[in-house]
Amino acid sequence: MGDVTVHIEGPDAAEHGAALRADLGYPEVENDGPELESLGVDPATLIAVGGAAVKAAATIWRWWQGRQELPNVQVEISLPDGTQVRLNDVSEEQLAIILNRHLGSE
Repeated sequence: MGDVTVHIEGPDAAEHGAALRADLGYPEVENDGPELESLGVDPATLIAVGGAAVKAAATIWRWWQGRQELPNVQVEISLPDGTQVRLNDVSEEQLAIILNRHLGSE
C-alpha cells in the first residue's frame, strides 16, 4: 500500500494542517521538504495519513466538519493510484471505504 496524503489549501491552510495533524496524533511537521516548497507547496499543509483507515477517516471527517463553512478552504486527498478525492464530494462513509482500500483496517 502506498501513501495517502491530505492537502489543504486556502486561508490559514498551515494552521488547519496543524490542527488535523494534532487530531490524528502526528508530530508537528519538520520542514525537510524543500522539493515541496520549490513546487509552491507548504509542507505544513500536506499530511501523510497512515494507520487504521476507519479511525483516520473518522478523525479527518470530524476535523473537516469543523472547517467546512470556512470560505475558500479546499481539502484534497491523494491516493497511491493517483486518484484525487475532494472532501466536499464525499460522505464520511465513502471516505472510510476509500481509505480502507488504500490503508487497510489495521
